[in-house]
Amino acid sequence: MAKISPSDVRDLLLDTHIFVWMATDPDRLPRGFRSAILGARSRYVSLISALEIQIKHAKNARNLPFSLGDFEIAMKRFRCWELPLSLGDIKALDGIESIQPDPFDRVLMAQAANRDTAERYQAFRVLGE
Repeated sequence: MAKISPSDVRDLLLDTHIFVWMATDPDRLPRGFRSAILGARSRYVSLISALEIQIKHAKNARNLPFSLGDFEIAMKRFRCWELPLSLGDIKALDGIESIQPDPFDRVLMAQAANRDTAERYQAFRVLGE
């Protein structure tokens, strides 16, 4: 995968963990990530991420103390747009390799692929772990 510079990023779909870390522990992200996220023309967070946060927070708030209320605050703070799930996104799941075991990540990857932001999503997901 080719490296991207912060100046190359225009529209960015944030992975759930990247979004949570950006809001709760930005120092956990490499400086280049923070620059690219804050410098992006548009920052999107999928409603699938909201679902993931709700499920994981309800299951064990100690492991994920970030709630939907925190999600809403961070969305406003970082001027992120909600990315809804479309039928096209669901159809795009057919093109996502089955080696990705996390269903939430698979949907995010399908959303990115369906919107031509796949390379940027992949780069931030892989480098962010």
